[in-house]
Amino acid sequence: MNSLEFLARIVEHLAWPTILLAIVIMFRPSLGKLVPLLERVKYKDLEFLFRGQLAEIGESLSTEQPTSDKIAELKALAEISPRSAIMETWREIESAARAKVGELGSLAEMNLRRSRSALRYLEYTGALTPRTKNALRQLRLLRDQAAHASEFALTSDVALEYATFARDIAHQISAISSLPRFKLTALTMLIFEYNALLDTGKYNDISVADVEHEIEKGTVLEYIEEVAGEDVDLSLVMTGSYPGFKEEYVKELQDLLGGYVGNEGRKWGVEKLGLSLLIAWTNEIIQKGSGWHPRERDGNA
Repeated sequence: MNSLEFLARIVEHLAWPTILLAIVIMFRPSLGKLVPLLERVKYKDLEFLFRGQLAEIGESLSTEQPTSDKIAELKALAEISPRSAIMETWREIESAARAKVGELGSLAEMNLRRSRSALRYLEYTGALTPRTKNALRQLRLLRDQAAHASEFALTSDVALEYATFARDIAHQISAISSLPRFKLTALTMLIFEYNALLDTGKYNDISVADVEHEIEKGTVLEYIEEVAGEDVDLSLVMTGSYPGFKEEYVKELQDLLGGYVGNEGRKWGVEKLGLSLLIAWTNEIIQKGSGWHPRERDGNA
């Protein structure tokens, strides 16, 4: 192979890389715009998840319509950075929770040093409605997904919808006027135990009059323990796991007794079984709120 042939071979092998480099330089602006598109394709499943979860939140959480100024503010943030809009409005929820717990005097008691602890505390105590708690779980999941996603993974529309829901929940938290006196788990546990006893059919001889007599005496829980024996477990509410719960619960029952005695059948459909009355009145205590005031947003309020 002479020198001319050798040079021709080199030119032949360098031709395609040179042409490719030239194409990249010529079309660099267009290729730059293609990168976000490729990222969006890569993360299409994430946006699908967001849209599905946000639709579920929208069905269960009726948000208040933001003012035009607030919409413009959120929209601007979402257009600049969808991910930042999501992270920032989630932080608003945590900040509102910390401020509310501190305002209600429980911050020092619970030694809450982080905003997320305050939010968990509000959820645990029952200060948040079931719908709000469910929405929070979904928003937290989406926040975690967004934190690890590319900036191009989500659209500004999705981020704006998320931010609207998050800010509405932050406002709900700020509107809480007091923490519940009862832990919801204790009340639902009692309903579970009463219902299990009722299902056995062994305690149908406990009458409405029997239960009302024990409520008046303040010994209704002791009475149920004595009658049902090993068939019932009220140890959590009887041994101080929920401080002050038993006394408050009995007082609530006594208030219902004083206000509705003789009208049990008309108001709750209960006339015979004492356990049925306990289930109905414990549920009534839950519905009353027992000291907490956040309202369910069902579109009718």
